[in-house]
Formats: sequence, C-alpha cells, structure tokens
Amino acid sequence: MVCIYLKKEYGIFERYNYFSAKSDIKENNIQLVTFGLIGEDWTVMRKVAKKFGFNYISSGCSINGNGFTHYNSVMTDYLNNKNGQKWKSRFDKMTNNAIIKFDSATRNRPFIPELWDAIADSVVEKIFEK
Repeated sequence: MVCIYLKKEYGIFERYNYFSAKSDIKENNIQLVTFGLIGEDWTVMRKVAKKFGFNYISSGCSINGNGFTHYNSVMTDYLNNKNGQKWKSRFDKMTNNAIIKFDSATRNRPFIPELWDAIADSVVEKIFEK
C-alpha cells in the first residue's frame, strides 16, 4: 500500500521526482523540467536559465504521473533560497526581453544552429549587462 502511494503521489519510479531532485541538488545538478514542443526560443531560455544557476531540460511531449511536479517544486525552493524570492519574475522578464531581441535578430535569417546560438549568446549577454 505504501509503495502504491509513493508511486502515485511522488512519482517514485519516474526519473524526475522528489527524491531525484534532492539527489540532483547534492550533485549540484540544478534543473527544471519542462515538456511539450520546444521552439526556436528554447536556446535563449536555456542561456538565461544558466545565468540564474540552473538548466532547463525537456522531457519530451508528455509526462506521466506527479513526479516532475515534485521535482520542479524542490528545485524551485532551492532556487528561491539561492536567488531570492523574486528571482522567477526577474527571470521571466529577462527571458521575454531576450526572446524579443533574439526574434528580431534572427528574422529573415536561415536556421544555422551555430549562428543562432551565437546570436542567442550575444542577446543574453546584452540583457545581463543592463
């Protein structure tokens, strides 16, 4: 009965769960899990996230169970302690600004991953200089 509860509530048998988050923090592997389709803005989001001390990772198009919710909750608590309670609003604002600038800089350019990566680096650096 306890196993069923832990599996259902905490996603104990899922890759991302409460316990794996605690373990990842001990290993200094700070990351938030997202899912769904990733777009062209993904590169910018990940670069801004690095400036805030974490990685964004995508687990694909769907997630089963509650594990990732607990995982992200533990990671968010850690980031609140590290970056302050208002880090998320600063992160969102900087990400939105960087995406707008990135979209403008890449408009009408062919998708060349190395070029777009360099543009994203430049845009994010400029956002953090302010």
